[in-house]
Amino acid sequence: MPGLKRLCQDRKRDKELKRLFRTEPMPGATFRVISHRPTRRLLAEVRSYGERAFLKAYNPRGFAQALAGAILASALGHGRTRATCADKKVIASDWIPAPSLCPLRHDLTDETGFERAGMALATLHGSKLETPFHQTRDTEFSRLRAVAEDLGQLLPGNQDRLVRVADALMAQLASQPEDIGLIHGDFSADQVLCDAAGKITILDWDRAVMGDRGGDLGCCLARLQVQALWYGVPPEVAGRAAGALKRGYATIRTLPASLEAARLSHLFLLLTEPFRHQLGDWPTRTLDLVSKIESECAKNPGADVELSQLATLLTPEGARHILPPVCQSAELETPRLLRQKPGRRAIIEVSERGADTATYLIKTRAKRADMATPTY
Repeated sequence: MPGLKRLCQDRKRDKELKRLFRTEPMPGATFRVISHRPTRRLLAEVRSYGERAFLKAYNPRGFAQALAGAILASALGHGRTRATCADKKVIASDWIPAPSLCPLRHDLTDETGFERAGMALATLHGSKLETPFHQTRDTEFSRLRAVAEDLGQLLPGNQDRLVRVADALMAQLASQPEDIGLIHGDFSADQVLCDAAGKITILDWDRAVMGDRGGDLGCCLARLQVQALWYGVPPEVAGRAAGALKRGYATIRTLPASLEAARLSHLFLLLTEPFRHQLGDWPTRTLDLVSKIESECAKNPGADVELSQLATLLTPEGARHILPPVCQSAELETPRLLRQKPGRRAIIEVSERGADTATYLIKTRAKRADMATPTY
């Protein structure tokens, strides 16, 4: 992390901060580390004569996406970016003097904040802004497999079971169409600030990507659920917060179809947390949650994981994304699955509505696009 070399040295820090805040100087600033993930990211508070700012330093790999996220946050009114340094991989932004909605930090007595958070998230999801960073179903599958592998090392004798649960979760996700657009990528209540006037500010846009909008809601709902299971938040409080979040979201746009599958997947991704935080009797806590996930997966057999794009292509909006530009404004019939070879390929028929209709065939494969057939 190149930005830390001077920031962490008392005698060089003042000069380094002057270079960073050259257009908005913060003389004699103090520097307080809030969190530090070695080799990845450092978050600090910079204070100067009562003025405060957030400062984040990154490794080269994480900086580009974090900078894109900071620009998006500023454009959408979720905090102003004050200074950046591409050489040192550092970003500074305005300090937001408001408490977070995290139920661990205070008693949750008012659901209005979560309703407003849901509305703010739906507004973000409805934005036409884009980022060059993408998250696909394959990315999500890779994360699930990685957690299953890690847990298999921590809980010997459970490897096969964990792999089966991860496979079931992938099938759950594959059965739901993706609602693709700009997403926060790490949305939870502790990333949401609500001031006295009710204004919502969403923090930490480092993982903002183009992806399935159900993932943001699923991430937040999963986090609320484990806070009730492991960290002492009353279940009824977590339940009301979850309900208010979905209710607020639904006032702006329809809840994504993948919401429940995403919630289960994010629960699985949190399974290593009892070990990392060294919670009492962490193996039992972990396996109890695995059992809950298993029982919920059993209610839905899922779909073809190798053709996880199929559920999306069988919706008019999903099919529209890959049709010619002239079809983007056309009204489409519900696509029809003509043929499927599980784990290999499928053919879908989609027709336009109206007098002069056109019909298209979509051929999708598990491995790579078939260029031979259209060439022939």
